Amino acid sequence: MISRIRRSRKETGKNVVNNPTDKGLDSMPEDILYLIVHYLTYLDRFRLKVVGSHPITTFISGLPRPPFDEYVAQLDMHTSKTVVTKTDSKKALHNACMVGYDALVLKLISKYLDLRSYKLLESCLTTAISSQQKSVVLVVLKYLPLGPFSVFAGLRSSHRHFQGPSYMKKTVAEAALEYAAINNSGWAVQLLLEHGAVATSKRGLHGLCEAASRGHERVVAMLSERIPWQKHNEVLQALNVAAENGHEETVKTLLRTGVKMPQEYYGRSAIHLAASEGHESILRLLLPKVPGDYYVHSGFHNNTHDSAVYTLDTPGYSVESLFNRSHYSYWSCLHFAIYGKHYETVKFLLDSEIAPPQDRGITPSNYLKYRAVALPFAAERGDAGIVNLLLSNGFDVSVKLDGICALELAARNGHTDVMALVINSGISLTVYHLLNAAASGSVPAVSLLLDRGADVRAKSNGGQTPLHIAVNHHHPEVVHLLLRSGAETDATDGYGQTPLHRAIVLNQEECFDLLLEYRTGIDASSGAKIKYEKKDMQYALVFAIRHSRSHMIPRILEYGANINGAVSNGTTPFHEAAARGDIAILEIILASGANKHARDAQQQTALHYAAKNDCGSAVVKLLSWGLDADAKDSSGQVPLHLAHRGSVADKSLIGHGANPNVIDDNGDMG
Repeated sequence: MISRIRRSRKETGKNVVNNPTDKGLDSMPEDILYLIVHYLTYLDRFRLKVVGSHPITTFISGLPRPPFDEYVAQLDMHTSKTVVTKTDSKKALHNACMVGYDALVLKLISKYLDLRSYKLLESCLTTAISSQQKSVVLVVLKYLPLGPFSVFAGLRSSHRHFQGPSYMKKTVAEAALEYAAINNSGWAVQLLLEHGAVATSKRGLHGLCEAASRGHERVVAMLSERIPWQKHNEVLQALNVAAENGHEETVKTLLRTGVKMPQEYYGRSAIHLAASEGHESILRLLLPKVPGDYYVHSGFHNNTHDSAVYTLDTPGYSVESLFNRSHYSYWSCLHFAIYGKHYETVKFLLDSEIAPPQDRGITPSNYLKYRAVALPFAAERGDAGIVNLLLSNGFDVSVKLDGICALELAARNGHTDVMALVINSGISLTVYHLLNAAASGSVPAVSLLLDRGADVRAKSNGGQTPLHIAVNHHHPEVVHLLLRSGAETDATDGYGQTPLHRAIVLNQEECFDLLLEYRTGIDASSGAKIKYEKKDMQYALVFAIRHSRSHMIPRILEYGANINGAVSNGTTPFHEAAARGDIAILEIILASGANKHARDAQQQTALHYAAKNDCGSAVVKLLSWGLDADAKDSSGQVPLHLAHRGSVADKSLIGHGANPNVIDDNGDMG
């Protein structure tokens, strides 16, 4: 019934609907009306009095009043995010604050000492503010200075005197002020300020900044006009967040306080924040208030882990290097606007010729350098419109950002539209452009460079080809494209590794399969399968063993690796597997036809390798396969000589009958 009355009032906005007599209550006999009201909770009776007619109010007021404790116990719990209630009295207080029952609020706080704690009184205010209950806010504010508060009960008397009721009122009021400011309750802010809340307190200033960030213009005006010049930095912070969030009217309000915007080179100011977010109208408003644009530390950091950009070092002879992100410092409004990809803001700054003068900024001697790098920076950000705008305004396409040119940056990030613009401006292609495109994983970017004449077989100074880079970054689609375009599968990098070797080391199965597939063909004269060179495949087998790529070994053997072939020093794949102690690999190698008794150039067996690397499980397995525990190498040493004393390998050898008294050629005993 009550909800229906309220709903009707909300829908029509007419006072006449507030009268329950329109629904026939006044026409009912008094005993029936009494019966209806009797079934209502005490809180609902109060609500009916609030929305009802004078006769209804008079009727309810004349009913017998229960004992206060019974009254409190019957109050219902209502959900709210502002308070956690556990007792009936706390439930009652919360509900009374929410519905505006100020008399009950006063009586509850007067009767129950445990309701006078700092946190609960703060909750009373925030609940009343959120429910727009001004009368409750007034009651709590007026009561705050009275009586001892439980939050101070355990303190010494001297401390209670220092932090007594007046301190409680100030603390609770300022917490409520912060809440009211954040939630744009202007009436509550005004009321709290009139009752002792201090705008310059920590929570008051935080409320100002939060209100400014949300564009609560009226609240900002009320708070800022009470902040003296000594708190200039706090008002400046509010101006910054208002500018950053695009609240133009709030910015105007704060400017009317006379706040000044100093040139602090190690922090972003309001003009830089407005440029970063593309708020051109605010930028136009602020620029006349400052001496001009200037360079600052951007405050941004590179969080990209895979950020290698391939380029020549400054002297021109070094191998590729990681991209130094020092360019995230020394930005003007132009750089901030580019970072945010705000074309219109960039255009406004260029058309207005707004730029830091050469005699101001962090590094005035580098003025031309820092302005010019806007083009490669825009290329990295990938906004073709801004890049085209900068080119049309005379920015030099050859300028480098931390030693890296615009095309390298665009290619590394796969910005194909930007790449086309830069290439069309006349820049010459190098292998580093293709390396970066391959690293990006962008097939369109790689295709564009290949179509424009990039050499798919070219190498960097470090010996890396685009195919190496595509494998290193796990981009099988790019690997496929490069292979179809004629990339060499047997090209080696500075470490002697081919793309196939890199695929094995990095466990890139898709790339591994593609490299094998595209390297294999049919010889027209003999009809035989063309395979990788034996040496390449032999090293591939070694890499697979060393990195435990058991699933790749059968394919490698299929494509020409020799199961008993030695890579260096007579070391066979079986020796390599024993040295790693990988039983699964050992079993695969043995099942593939490996000679388990093979010896290297020093006449050492696989058991020697397992023993000196303390691979106890491999020692046990090899002994079970019949390897000789007392086999001597060219120095007369048996596996026991190479095992560490007391190790698992040492104990396993002795346990399987190895002779501990064997003397090698140097006279040392096993």
